[in-house]
This record gives sequence, C-alpha cells and structure tokens, in this order.
Amino acid sequence: MLLLVYLRKILLIALCLWQVQTAKCAPNSALYSEHYFFPPPTSYSTLYETACVSYTSPSGNYVWSQSGTYSDTIVNVAGGDSVMTIVLTVNMPDVTFIQEVSCGSFSWAMSGLVYSNSGNYAATTQNIYGCDSTVILGLTIVAPSADTMAVTECDTYQWAVNGVTYSSSGMYTEVFTDQFGCDSTFTLDLTILNASSSSLSEIACDAYTWSANGINYTSSGIYTETMINAQGCDSTVTLNLTILNSNTNVEYQTVCDQFTWIQNGETYTASGQYGDTLMNVIGCDSIIMLDLTVHNSNSSIDVIQSCGPYTWIDGVTYTSSTTSPTMMLTTVNGCDSLVQLDLHVGTNYNIVDSVVACSQYTWINGVTYFQSTNAPSWLYLTSIGCDSLITLHLEITQSSLNIDSIAVCDSFTWIDGVTYTASNYQATHTIINAQGCDSIVLLNLTILNPSSDVSIVGNSLVSEATNVIDYQWLDCGNNLTPVPNADSY
Repeated sequence: MLLLVYLRKILLIALCLWQVQTAKCAPNSALYSEHYFFPPPTSYSTLYETACVSYTSPSGNYVWSQSGTYSDTIVNVAGGDSVMTIVLTVNMPDVTFIQEVSCGSFSWAMSGLVYSNSGNYAATTQNIYGCDSTVILGLTIVAPSADTMAVTECDTYQWAVNGVTYSSSGMYTEVFTDQFGCDSTFTLDLTILNASSSSLSEIACDAYTWSANGINYTSSGIYTETMINAQGCDSTVTLNLTILNSNTNVEYQTVCDQFTWIQNGETYTASGQYGDTLMNVIGCDSIIMLDLTVHNSNSSIDVIQSCGPYTWIDGVTYTSSTTSPTMMLTTVNGCDSLVQLDLHVGTNYNIVDSVVACSQYTWINGVTYFQSTNAPSWLYLTSIGCDSLITLHLEITQSSLNIDSIAVCDSFTWIDGVTYTASNYQATHTIINAQGCDSIVLLNLTILNPSSDVSIVGNSLVSEATNVIDYQWLDCGNNLTPVPNADSY
C-alpha cells in the first residue's frame, strides 16, 4: 500500500513536468496556467506499531500509552498531507516473583551473583516484546543444623531419631539430609541406669502394714512392690510375710446394778463389751472380752386415788391419805424393786345448789327452768375420781309492773329525770325490786291547767268563769288536794 502511494506520487510529478514542457511549445499558455494551480496530492497509509509503555506519533503531536487505532498526519514528499492510520500495540514491563530455598548459599544465573543471606533480590531483562522485565527473587538460606540431646534412662532407651534401642551408655550420632540438601546432625548423649531388686521377711501377729505400699495384710504370703530407687529406676521389693493369729475369748455376764471383773479388777455399772489383752504362747495378743448386761434395781411410787378405804399390795387397808408405806419386790431380771405408796383418800359429796332467779334459769345440766323446783340433780366426779351429787333448789321470782298515777298542775319531774309539761300515759322506768328482779313502773300523769281567771273579793277568791256548772277548788301547793266544801264559784 505504501509502494502504491509512492508510485502515484511519481506519476503525478511526471505528468506535471510533461504538461510544463508542452506549454512552453504551444502558443497558448493556458496549460501552463492550469498546472500552476494544481493542489498537492494527499496520500493515505496504515502503520502497525508496537511500543513499550508509550508511543509518540510520527508528527510528534501525540503520545499514546494504550493499545488502539489512532490517526496522524504529516507532509508527504509532494508537499501534500500524508494521512496515516496507526494500529498500535502498547506492551507493559513485567514483574515476576520467584521463591528459592537453598542450603548455605545460592548462585542466581539471572544476576550472575552468589547470595549467602536470605532476602529479596532483583534482576532486569527484556521480555518477548522487548520491554524491561523485572524478576524479584525471594531467597531463604538454610544453614546446616546440629542438635545434641542428653538422656538418662533405665535399662534401655529407644531413640526416636533412628528407631534404634540402646542398652548401654554412650554417644550416638545420626546425620540426615533435608529437602534443601542441608545436613542435620543429631547426637544422643545416653546414660543407662540399671534397675534393682531386694527382699525381706517379716513375722507379725494378726496383720502387717507394709511401709513400701501402705497396704495392711492379714494373711501370710509373698508380696511384691515396685518402687523408684535413688537413680530413678524401678526397684523391686519382695515381702515374705508370716501372719500369726491372736485369739479372742468372750465371757458373758448378767448382773444387777454392778459387776467386778476378776480379769482386771474393774467394776462396771453399765451394760457393754469390755476387753483385756494378754500374751498367748506364740507371742501374740490373747484378747478376753466381757459381754456384760447390767439390770438396775429400781424404785417407784405407786400413786393411788381412792374414794374411801384402800387395801394396798402389803395387805394393809388405809382409810386416810399417806406416803409412808413401802414394799420391796423382785423384777423379772431378779433385781430389787422398791415401791412406795402415795395414797390420796377422797370423799363422796352431796351438795345443794340454792338459786333464786328472775323468770327463768338454765342450770349446769343445760335445762332451762321457768318455775321453782327442788327436783333436779347432777352427778360428776371430783378431781380424784369421787362422786359429787348436786341437787338444785330453785326459786323463780317474777318481775313486777306498777302504775304511778299522778295529777299535778303545769309540770312534773318523774323518777326517770324527765320533766313533763303535758299529760303522759306511756313513759316507763325499770328498777330492781326486793327480789332482785326488774320492776317496771308505768307513768299515768295528768297535767291540770286550772283557770286563773279569778278575782279577789274581800278575803275570798271568786271565779270569773262563765257557763260552768260544777266548781272545785284545788290546792296546787298540796298535790292538787281538793279544798273541802269549795265547790262553788
């Protein structure tokens, strides 16, 4: 395409020269004038470019940092525009990380250097696009190792490093190459200690507590216990034990109150088991046990309440209260039992309950009586169980009703403390009569209002009332007593 553009430019130039030459020969110079105004030709082309990071266009007017299709214009050789289509590919530099682990040192071909320390190192090269490519090396330097372990063991020891079991002390070494090519040296400083064993014989009575294990044995036999010796290894101890048995005898005694045991001279007053220890013929304890039952003598008081004479267990008949008699008996256990008599001799009673009541009376038998009577009786027991007969003598008295008839002038103050100014036939008042019962007094009050229309004639009072047929003069100062023969006006 670029070659076609150049050929076109050459043809245009040749044509132009030919037209100029022809114009010089012809009398008409019009052709020359047309060539003089012919514009420079425009050319077109396509460029395919590859760049690192960025690309500057041929004209220098543009800088592109991304791949794409761009356009740029420059002046061609004919003086016209050369329009270029640029298909651009922009490649970026690479950064690559690599990890390496090496023993002692590491020779890196990319940098040509040898490294003996761990760290991050960088080298630069060009990638397939001609751009810079940075490679970063993450380097770990592993040093050879050596480890020594000291072990003290009893009898044998199996080393986990190589699986070998050793039965004697010594220095043992194993070398391993790890995955990085480094040597790992393991040294075992081994001390082998030996276990020990011992035995003892013991003779004991009844039981033996072995200090080796704290166990209490009650029978003969051979017993083994494993302990740790001074070197920290097993120490096997064997016990050859002989158990000799003690013997026990039991003496049973039942007595009253107390018992003195000839075995030890002790006097016992309570039931129980008591022991004494002797030495038998084989040198072991011989235990004598006393199984003692003590029954105590006792004393008691026989409390008796009697209504009248009483014959006690001693055969004596007592007619009055007493606390003196005693009697010695024997219990079911054969021990003494002293009994004292506490006798209370009571009396049967006949009592008359004399009662005076108003209207009615409810007695101790729950019956209510409305009339006088001497018939009812009631039987009950005294505090010591004797009969007590009560007979009721009842007198029923009645309440009384009295009428207090009074006639007065003007007003009257009665026994109830009330002052009456008008006649009254309903007021009552209750008092206690001579028998102690209620006595109801009914007021029959007449209030007289005598005429005051009188005049004095000489030494006489003359009534001025008219149309009156009967007259009676009353003495108001003497409870309205009629004045004798004063019955005219």
